[in-house]
Amino acid sequence: MTAQWVPRYTTGMSASAALLALREELSGRRGEGLHEAHTNEAFRGLLQRIVTLAYEPGRLLTEREIMGDLDVTRAPLRLAVAHLSDLGLIQPLPRKGLLVAPIDAFEVGPIYDARAAIEAKVARLAATKASAEEIEVLQAHDEAHLDHGDPADVAASFLAHDQAVHLALAAAAHNRYLEHALVRILPSSARMWHWVYSRLGPDAQTMFPHRGIVAAVAEGDPDGAEAAVHAHLDQSRQVLMKVVTDRMEDGRG
Repeated sequence: MTAQWVPRYTTGMSASAALLALREELSGRRGEGLHEAHTNEAFRGLLQRIVTLAYEPGRLLTEREIMGDLDVTRAPLRLAVAHLSDLGLIQPLPRKGLLVAPIDAFEVGPIYDARAAIEAKVARLAATKASAEEIEVLQAHDEAHLDHGDPADVAASFLAHDQAVHLALAAAAHNRYLEHALVRILPSSARMWHWVYSRLGPDAQTMFPHRGIVAAVAEGDPDGAEAAVHAHLDQSRQVLMKVVTDRMEDGRG
């Protein structure tokens, strides 16, 4: 049975197409005519529901349930599951269904180690390669997170702009390999923050601005940009690790 199950989730939409769809979804930019629309619809829909906790961590789903929720057919759903499984967000379980990955406190360290390694280099490159237009995009995203509108949307708005800043920074580095690596990590990181905000509520003390990073890039200061990225990620890591660990230990996860 297992041998029949696994191949159904390993063909179709290419990894590069999935990465592009993922980048577009995270940044809020959607291209037209780049991939098959029905495949992207399943991929984007399932990604969004997992990252924003509409499908809660540890939940066991069926294909039929997801197909009904997303209004997609089985073939594009299986392609979406293949790529989201590769990102560690969902796991096909033979004869059982699809398991949404639990939130794991032990993953915080590895995720942020990887982000620091990638984004420190990204920041240095962006500080030397970013165009005037790319700097304007960075500044616009950084300023946008300060104006959330409806208080109920504060956390979601902040996280959307946070992802957009980090992706715009990666684009400004003009290195597609670093950009692809970051795109693969951000959904897991964002999902953890959605989890934190869903339990603590929106809190300005856990929403970290990007002013130092953006300013250093705009000034063409590689050392300053790298230092600002490390400071931003270290602050984020410490808060995330404490909240996730505390909630797991007291059984409120």
